[in-house]
Amino acid sequence: MRELREISEKDEEVNVQYQRAKLLYEQLKELKIKPINEKAIAEAKWMLKDIVVCLEAIQKGRKLATLIKNGKEDWFTALHYPDVPLENNHAERELRPLVLLRKTIGCYRNKKGQRRIDIVISVLHTWKLRGMNIFQQLQAAQLS
Repeated sequence: MRELREISEKDEEVNVQYQRAKLLYEQLKELKIKPINEKAIAEAKWMLKDIVVCLEAIQKGRKLATLIKNGKEDWFTALHYPDVPLENNHAERELRPLVLLRKTIGCYRNKKGQRRIDIVISVLHTWKLRGMNIFQQLQAAQLS
């Protein structure tokens, strides 16, 4: 939504699709609090596909249309699982300090090193979120 809003501020045609997407998001929030309604979910999927078709016809909207298409069914996962939020704001807020740390370190020499650092940071952060003692977890990992 954020990317769509940013593009819509510069292009009136994209703004129309942004307004439609906002309406769709409001509908999804309503669907989220009600029992699963496959017919309503199918209508929401159709509306998202229609927004994508319209964005593809607008030069400034093509990149975003591809992004949405690549998400496929994942955009509607939250409707089937009560613990999954509709937005990814929490995940983005959790990742931000890690991304900033990665940029600050700036010591990646190659993809292999980058991948290893990302895995270690991810494991440490997961342990922290689960309330686990990081030192004990590292000791246990070393012994195994």
